[in-house]
Amino acid sequence: MKYFRIVYNLGLIVAAVFFWGGCMSFDYVGQHFTARPESAAVAIFNGRSEIPADSYRIIGRRTLRGPVKIDSYDRIVKLKEKARSCGADALCIVAETQREVGLYPRSDGEFASPLSVSSNKINLDDKGVPWSNDSFDERPVTMAGEQKARIEFEMKVLFLKKRSDLDSELKKHSGKN
Repeated sequence: MKYFRIVYNLGLIVAAVFFWGGCMSFDYVGQHFTARPESAAVAIFNGRSEIPADSYRIIGRRTLRGPVKIDSYDRIVKLKEKARSCGADALCIVAETQREVGLYPRSDGEFASPLSVSSNKINLDDKGVPWSNDSFDERPVTMAGEQKARIEFEMKVLFLKKRSDLDSELKKHSGKN
């Protein structure tokens, strides 16, 4: 029984990692410095105008993509984790957009096309699927129902390091004191 519980809990953890990790994609380009501890604070700036002048340097940039249904809190948590692992002290969200990436049929079975607004049920088959007759050979042709767009977000983020910390770390790595 104890073995089953351990395997079950491990399976839940693996499933959660694949679910959250697989939903978002990350593209990072930049430098890596000494990783910061998990408890280290990471400042967040919304736009370059919020960054204090001459206090931070850009060490990298990242594009984060995923379905809109992922909460913005979860997005920020993932970004902060990556920032700490790269040694960044702050993040600057440069752009955040949403775009349609594909269509899928409505699952609620409701056909709400402007052509089917009338209460005439003649254009529905016995399963309630809209259809029409092909004018060339009178065979029934299934009509496409209403479709929804799948929407994804895209965030472009700059990874920032304090100028004083960056200078001291660069000196340490180059061997100059």
